[in-house]
Amino acid sequence: MDTVDERGQLREDVAKFSSYELAEKFLVWQWSSAARNALHLVGIGPELYARGIDPDVEAAEMSAGIYELRLASDRAVLMEPSATIFSHLMSKSVDEIDAMARVGITAP
Repeated sequence: MDTVDERGQLREDVAKFSSYELAEKFLVWQWSSAARNALHLVGIGPELYARGIDPDVEAAEMSAGIYELRLASDRAVLMEPSATIFSHLMSKSVDEIDAMARVGITAP
């Protein structure tokens, strides 16, 4: 998966996923992080990163700073710090990730 950051910079091959569902979870997390940043709210990433790799997820370092995450038959390849954060999101539904992202956001 390639991404473009808020400055328009292309980053190629930042992530690989074994399923559409994992890619969807990753994108919801990325989009919610951008939205929270725009609202001057802390993202969900720092708290999850501080926990380290989820103990239920197997993490194998493929090369310096790049990890394959394994949870049952699901696989994701990500760079740090995304690998550590995403390890906590792999077992969650898209709705759960969305709910996490909405904490602290009030309706007008």
